[in-house]
Amino acid sequence: RLSGAFARGDFHLFFQPQWLLSDLSAPIGAEVLLRWRDAELDAIGPDVFIPILEESGMMVEVGRWIIDQALDHLKANRERLPEDFFLSVNVSAIQLMDDAHLADHVIDALQRRNLPTSVLELEITETALIQSPHWVGQQLQALYEQGICIALDDFGTGFSSLSHLKQFPFDTVKIDKSFIAGLPDS
Repeated sequence: RLSGAFARGDFHLFFQPQWLLSDLSAPIGAEVLLRWRDAELDAIGPDVFIPILEESGMMVEVGRWIIDQALDHLKANRERLPEDFFLSVNVSAIQLMDDAHLADHVIDALQRRNLPTSVLELEITETALIQSPHWVGQQLQALYEQGICIALDDFGTGFSSLSHLKQFPFDTVKIDKSFIAGLPDS
């Protein structure tokens, strides 16, 4: 069913607002989340279908589609959004390792829509850093040098390392909820 999801138009994007705690009057951005609703199977969670996309080799194509669709939505709604509104898009480890032209695609997608690089943040997990640190580092550096913000997602899960914070060009670190679950008592 997943292999035909693109053709059937089963994928859609969900935009989860991000807020600045000191000013809750309007969201400052949104995290872009891929969702799949199948006519026969109903809604399937990303924890089920993302690993299949990665294993099947479809993740690069789907990842590029996510970036393009997200930027299309932003461009269409830019007039109604706060001036500094940005989108945060998850990039899988497979995309970083297998898409040699990821940085070029991202920059081209922004230029074609006449959008500044400041409207996009790419989120990666530490899994990508561990699997191929040299290549992923080059990819991230190329994006960072073009003005794309880079976020480290779910820091604290798996093989977390503070050295990653020094080794790679991160603008944002999203700490896993397991680190803050006991606050302020623990």
